[in-house]
Amino acid sequence: VSKESIDSVDEEKRSVSYSVIEGDLLKYYCSFKGHIVVAPKEEGCLVKWTCEYERVSDDVEVPHVIKDFVVKNFKEVDELALAA
Repeated sequence: VSKESIDSVDEEKRSVSYSVIEGDLLKYYCSFKGHIVVAPKEEGCLVKWTCEYERVSDDVEVPHVIKDFVVKNFKEVDELALAA
């Protein structure tokens, strides 16, 4: 569970940046920011998600689990859009 705040929206560049401001992630990361860019590609779009984070300690892993979760969600959105 997390609460996020939109930092910026650029409609021309089709990008959104956000910061996690509350929730479970902040137990492991001092800060966590995500960036999403959607670029037209052939008959669809390419979505690029990147993140910036600062771990609370070196014992905290790189957020591969979060990346996998984001990829899964974008694939589900894609499936829903194609089914519509």
